[in-house]
Amino acid sequence: MVSLSNHANDPLMAWCEANRVDYVFGLARNVRLEAVLAEPLAEAKRLCLASGKPARLFRDFRYRTRDSWSRERRVVGPFVKLRVRGRAHAGRRQSSLRGHLSQTHPHRL
Repeated sequence: MVSLSNHANDPLMAWCEANRVDYVFGLARNVRLEAVLAEPLAEAKRLCLASGKPARLFRDFRYRTRDSWSRERRVVGPFVKLRVRGRAHAGRRQSSLRGHLSQTHPHRL
């Protein structure tokens, strides 16, 4: 199952886990997630500048919302540094997931 942040709710994720359904949900950005992922984005920028090519990095960590999830889950944050010259910017690999983080296979951890 693949979905965006409006479906990343505890009952649906719990159902997927109980029924051994693998899932990927995008998560809306927030201050806590951005703090965890600041270093991988900086590293992607360094790699891009050093190689002159796009750099793709992922950060895998445990995360729990403050009040809407019943437990921690595995979260994978993708980062791609796209350009070296001109107006460099960080973007998501898939534009439909821009501003979101992917969450995958929590029941396999």
